[in-house]
Amino acid sequence: MNTNVENLTRNFYKIQVKLSGLFLDVLGGGLNNGVLVGQWQDSGLDNQKWLLVPIPDEDNTTYYIKAKHSGCSLDVLGGGLNNGVHVGQWVWNHKDNQKWILESLDSNYWKIKAKHSGLYLDVLGGGLNNGVSVGQWTKSGLDNQVWRLIPVESIDIPNVPANIPSSSFEPKMTSKKNARPSSGRRDWSRVDFVPFRRR
Repeated sequence: MNTNVENLTRNFYKIQVKLSGLFLDVLGGGLNNGVLVGQWQDSGLDNQKWLLVPIPDEDNTTYYIKAKHSGCSLDVLGGGLNNGVHVGQWVWNHKDNQKWILESLDSNYWKIKAKHSGLYLDVLGGGLNNGVSVGQWTKSGLDNQVWRLIPVESIDIPNVPANIPSSSFEPKMTSKKNARPSSGRRDWSRVDFVPFRRR
């Protein structure tokens, strides 16, 4: 299966682990930095919907993975390098512990590798129940490291010129005119890449 940007960046996805059939979930739907990510049964809520944002100065398999409900990025917490470090959400920060390399398998299944450590997104301990934490682990070949991307919502996202470095752009969320107020949650009805300056 082709892993090019065009194939993966036009939708929000539910990300389902093959072993248990449960979904990648920001536990409790929290909005803050450091909220843990685990697995949970399909809820239909935005804390189980993820946007893959391509990184223009990387190859075509590297992405930020952003939670719809909070706008935060999937993050190996603390930038740890060891097996078992938990994955959570954190505000977008350009660091390699928020960059994920998708490795295509077959039948729309993928392995998802943290760029900074080379370790893989893993349901820790191979647990089958709701609430089991997700972390990083050495490549195992087991199904608790195998993920399916299921498109749930389409989204308009412009093409970003490949010769412009990702450090020059950030995703900007803009709402539709008649969007319902979201109590602090981000409305990802459109994503634009706009220049920004580091503070």
